[in-house]
Amino acid sequence: MNISDYFNYMSAFATVVFLVALLVLIPLGIFLCRYKLKYVLLAILGLILTTVYFSQLMMLVVNYLKSTNHNTLGLVLQFVLPACFFAAGVLGIVSWGLHIWVNRANKKIPSSVTQTILLPGKLKQWRQAFRRWITSSEGICVCVIEVIILFVHLLYISQPSLPAVMDEAYYVPEAYRFLHHLPMAITEHPPLGKWFIASGMFIFGNNPVGWRIFSVIFGIVGIFIFYLICKKLTVKWPQASPFVPLLGTFLLASENLTFVMAHVAMLDVFYFTLMLLAFLLYLRSNYFFCGVIMGLSLLCKVTAVLGILVIILHWIITRRREIAAELHDIWDAVNERAMKFPLSGNILKMFQLLVAAAAVWFLLIVPLEYGSMHQFSSNTLWYNPFFRAVYMIWHPLNETAASYSAGMLKGGNLGMGRLPLQWILTPSALNVNFAPGSDVPRYLASIGWNIWIFIIPSFIYLVYLSVKIHNKDHEIALFLSCWLLCVYGLLVAIQAVTGRLTFDYYFYPAVPAVCLTIAWGFWRIWEVALKRVGTKIVFTVGLSLYLLASLAVFVIMSPLGTNFIRL
Repeated sequence: MNISDYFNYMSAFATVVFLVALLVLIPLGIFLCRYKLKYVLLAILGLILTTVYFSQLMMLVVNYLKSTNHNTLGLVLQFVLPACFFAAGVLGIVSWGLHIWVNRANKKIPSSVTQTILLPGKLKQWRQAFRRWITSSEGICVCVIEVIILFVHLLYISQPSLPAVMDEAYYVPEAYRFLHHLPMAITEHPPLGKWFIASGMFIFGNNPVGWRIFSVIFGIVGIFIFYLICKKLTVKWPQASPFVPLLGTFLLASENLTFVMAHVAMLDVFYFTLMLLAFLLYLRSNYFFCGVIMGLSLLCKVTAVLGILVIILHWIITRRREIAAELHDIWDAVNERAMKFPLSGNILKMFQLLVAAAAVWFLLIVPLEYGSMHQFSSNTLWYNPFFRAVYMIWHPLNETAASYSAGMLKGGNLGMGRLPLQWILTPSALNVNFAPGSDVPRYLASIGWNIWIFIIPSFIYLVYLSVKIHNKDHEIALFLSCWLLCVYGLLVAIQAVTGRLTFDYYFYPAVPAVCLTIAWGFWRIWEVALKRVGTKIVFTVGLSLYLLASLAVFVIMSPLGTNFIRL
């Protein structure tokens, strides 16, 4: 053995020892952190060093495979690295959290944790609760609303027959490219929503039913999830149920923009429905699965990041005292002072949510896009989930500020694009029928007029209730305020900073918050009206007229009305 071989063997042996030591640090730190919190630093240090080591090793392998034209295998190896990292990170955080939550005195895990883990034991109870609900008058009303909206969707799902309704002209060809592993043309959006459209085309063929069937399904499911959100937010006010949930669900189901976005092959309905599900899980304190669903929502459209901001803002406002106390306890533990057990786990729960959302993004973005991205093997942008996230956020802002401001604003022609403040100040009625004079039903893509008239009053009402901390409506108003502030208010701020023109249908994620605010306001008026017979009659007549007007607006703005009314 010459000196060169000796150093090679010693280098390999040292590498193995170093790697084993790093892998030991991770479980050792997680195990010891139940005795002292500072030991979790061992796990974090081992995780970081292991990631750095593997990243360097894998990059060498990837570069070698790319140089020998083995792009597929190189991509798999580069995908394995972030997958392993985030999987280990999630497992480590969950294990650490369970140890922190364990009470040293009785060694019992809190019921909130066991309920999350022991899901199979809950299935029987859930089935029984569902049977009771489906046979109740409230359940029957919700089902009737869902069936009617589904019937209208299916009745007109094939019309128009050309993929020219709004942005279907872009996403239907894009879904076709996904199915046939062709290069993508729209690279500024994530792939999951396109795959839903492509799945419908794969099952039902390249026709209007295939394009739109999953949009319809997600739209119907989204209405039901919104009903559950209404039930959850009003659980502390049993006298408000079923009035508020049913009225809110009816208003959302009969709202034109909600109907249109669930009827066309676009990405918004997919991320919107998943975002609603994430909100429901957050309100039920199921942070980990909330993060998973929010990650899937991000994979449909990066606009879902506004939903994450809704959760974070509401979490900070409502739990600010617990978070401050927990940070103080953690700081004392790091300095080897006395620590109170068990911790509330607020910070850990939010950390789990964010890590779960990031893990879903990084685990799925590469395989979902690989079929239509392998042609760009020379550009690492398509293989790096970090760069893809930055590109999807930055590119639309940069492109819109450059092209729309120079093109659409020139000469004062805004086309579909309007400023966010114009959405709520000036109603619009965009006729998206591109075949004038034909028998194809026309669509009006606009905020429902019956909802539009209450947008500004809803803002004022929510601000009033949110400021009055001791008001009994404060809790529900605070969540709805965070909802509207993040999904709409931030768009106003983004437009002011970037000059980006936006479209009326960007208000789509804010519509449920307005619907629930309207329902809540009507219930408060009903409480006052009950005190006198005359006011009770006036309220009943007024509410009935508003419901009839909502139905009339829905008929006029939907394809149903185009057979009777010329718009």
